[in-house]
Amino acid sequence: MNETLILIAIFVAVLIASFALLSFLTQRRDVQRNIEDTRRRRRSENEIDALLGTGNDRLRYYLDVVQNGHKDSLKMRLVQAGYLSRSAIAKFHLLRIAVSLSVFLVVHLALQKLVPEASGAMLMALAAMAGGAGLHALRDDPRAHRP
Repeated sequence: MNETLILIAIFVAVLIASFALLSFLTQRRDVQRNIEDTRRRRRSENEIDALLGTGNDRLRYYLDVVQNGHKDSLKMRLVQAGYLSRSAIAKFHLLRIAVSLSVFLVVHLALQKLVPEASGAMLMALAAMAGGAGLHALRDDPRAHRP
């Protein structure tokens, strides 16, 4: 009985050691693969630098977004639309704010002319809703552009 227990214990110990060794080797292989991918990427970035020179920042930005960006991100959608500047996102948000303020002002002035008997608070509330609708219409939610 004791010999059987000792053999089972040895078998379990060897089994655990072999699984641990296989796990260690697999992890090491994955780490090596990641290191090689990083080296390859650095080489490709250096090749891109050699091909493009130092003056083409827009193309570099495009390649960076296409290689590293998520397909539904605002950066990717702006690059696909042809806006290759690094400041395109800031300009997009400034444009959204300008459009919403313009809608607010136009609606407020139009309501003042069309409905002169309306109260100032009511005009402001309606104009604010229209400006918010203008801001919402230009949101950067990718689901907003799907049919």
